[in-house]
Amino acid sequence: MRAALSSNTSAAFITGLIAFENFRAKTNVPITWPPPLDHIVDFFAYLSINGYAESTARSYAAAIGYQCKIQGFCNATNSFIVSKLLDGFRRLKGRV
Repeated sequence: MRAALSSNTSAAFITGLIAFENFRAKTNVPITWPPPLDHIVDFFAYLSINGYAESTARSYAAAIGYQCKIQGFCNATNSFIVSKLLDGFRRLKGRV
């Protein structure tokens, strides 16, 4: 049995997935599931270049990871490189 997501978490995940799909459509990257690691890496690079906050990037990573898990796919957002990219957000932007 799956635990239900809270309405706030669900809304945040939908926002993250829409942002990811919009990025892939905008950059002419095929929208496939599970997303290849290079799509995820490019997405987080795009977020960083466009000044997104670390918390937003982490929320989007959680959304992508959750979607992969729900569909029974390997969760590429747990990879070492994605972890280091997300750490880089914190180092580049600092904390408010």
